[in-house]
Amino acid sequence: VVGLYCQTTVYEFGDFNGQHKGWEATFGRGAYDRMGLVQGGAKDNDISSLKVHRHAPQGVDQSGAWSQGAGAGGAGGAGDHAPRSSAAAAGALTAFLLAQFA
Repeated sequence: VVGLYCQTTVYEFGDFNGQHKGWEATFGRGAYDRMGLVQGGAKDNDISSLKVHRHAPQGVDQSGAWSQGAGAGGAGGAGDHAPRSSAAAAGALTAFLLAQFA
């Protein structure tokens, strides 16, 4: 998972567990091999859908910069990684998952 404040949730079913209730697991920024996915709550060779989402802390805008009045220099400010689009993150994660579970 790449990108400032990005997370990915993987689901057992292709409808994001909408009509079918199954397991789900959420992963923060980092690289996960098969064992890492399993330790994080995913079931081996059983991911059918995923969502990439971004949750910036209160006071941080979507670019990663602290909003005025939020206290510049706080934890998680911009600078450690450039923000990436959700589409780019989803593409990278999809390629990685396909390689791991192929």
